[in-house]
Amino acid sequence: MANYIVRAQKFVQDIFPFISGEFESIAKTRLSVALFNQQNHRHVKLAHGLTRIALMTSDYVVKFDYDEDKVSCFGGGEAEVELYEQAKADGFGYLFAEITRYEYMGRCFYIMPRIKGIGKYEYSDAWEFMSGAETDWCYDHGLFDLHEKNYGWRDGHVCLIDYGAHD
Repeated sequence: MANYIVRAQKFVQDIFPFISGEFESIAKTRLSVALFNQQNHRHVKLAHGLTRIALMTSDYVVKFDYDEDKVSCFGGGEAEVELYEQAKADGFGYLFAEITRYEYMGRCFYIMPRIKGIGKYEYSDAWEFMSGAETDWCYDHGLFDLHEKNYGWRDGHVCLIDYGAHD
C-alpha cells in the first residue's frame, strides 16, 4: 500500500471526530475543517462539487459523498471506484488519479493522490489533451464532466481527478 494511502487513512481517523456530524452540510464541514486545522496546526483545504466534499493536503485528497439524492444523478465515490477499475482493466487507468475506498466508522471515504495543475488551462476541457483512443474510451463510458477543475497534470499528461459523473 502506498505511503500516502496510509497517511490518508490516519488523517481520516484524526479528522473524523471534527466532521462526523457534518456529512450533509458544506458550511458546517468547512467550519469543522477550520477548527481541525487550528487545533492540529494543519492546512487542509476543502473543495466541493454537487455530490462530494474533498479534503486536500499536500500529497493526497480524501473525498466523501454528502448529498445522496444528487449522487444517484451525478455519481459519487462508488461510481469513481467502478470506472477506475474498468479503466485499469481496459488499459486506460493511467488517465485517472487512482482511487482507494476506505471505510471508517460506517462511512466510506475515497483517497486519491494529489494531482497538480488543476485549472491550469482555464476554459479547456480534458478532451483537448487526449488522444483519439483515450477520447473514444471516455466517450464510450459516458464521461461528460471534464472541465478544467476536474483534471490536472501528471508526468506531462492529463489526469482526471473527478470522474464520478458518467452515464
